[in-house]
Amino acid sequence: MKAFFTALLIVLGSLVMAHAQGVREIEVRAEKAGDVDHSKEEGRWMPEKVEVVQGETVLFVFRHELEGRFEFHGLEIIPLQIKLRVYRHKPLKVEKQIPLTLKPGEYDIDCRFHPRHVPAKLIVKEKAP
Repeated sequence: MKAFFTALLIVLGSLVMAHAQGVREIEVRAEKAGDVDHSKEEGRWMPEKVEVVQGETVLFVFRHELEGRFEFHGLEIIPLQIKLRVYRHKPLKVEKQIPLTLKPGEYDIDCRFHPRHVPAKLIVKEKAP
């Protein structure tokens, strides 16, 4: 029985490692942009450009660590069907496979609650043959 559990743990460990190696982690964080005067303050998602490849699996880690006015930011990436709230000091992880059918190009990464925020760009590249 002990040998069975040992073998099971080895198999499960291998599966976890294989999955982890096939997933690329990308951090996207809210940052302040604009004037120090809060009435003119704008935000943005950083990095400005997030590059992905058709078919790859990505673990997005969305963060909002800014102190100040907004307890949460809305995050929207329409072609990946991501529409959520990112709360301050509560990182949010979302694993997505980039569809093979998603056309190469640029797509907005928006804050859906704060229209003055500067969008970042999701750059989708074609999968190599």
